[in-house]
Amino acid sequence: MQRLKEKEEALRKAEQNIVSRDKVINELRLRLPAAANRERLLADLSKYDEGQSDSQSALKLAHQNIKNLQGRLDKKEDVLRNTRTSWLKPD
Repeated sequence: MQRLKEKEEALRKAEQNIVSRDKVINELRLRLPAAANRERLLADLSKYDEGQSDSQSALKLAHQNIKNLQGRLDKKEDVLRNTRTSWLKPD
């Protein structure tokens, strides 16, 4: 009789252990999609940040090109202005 009670107690503990593990497993399964979505969002964010830095670099390069072209245009206008004045000067 005593042995039967010990076996029933062991069985009850084993069942509680199984139920407890099932709860943990189910909780982890519920969290898994959220974690996967979070990882995907973080990956997308890092790609966006990389894209932003690339576009920032491209924008800086474009501004530098504009500045250089404006400088060249100013020099050409000076040359034209000097050429016109030299043509218009009476000899």
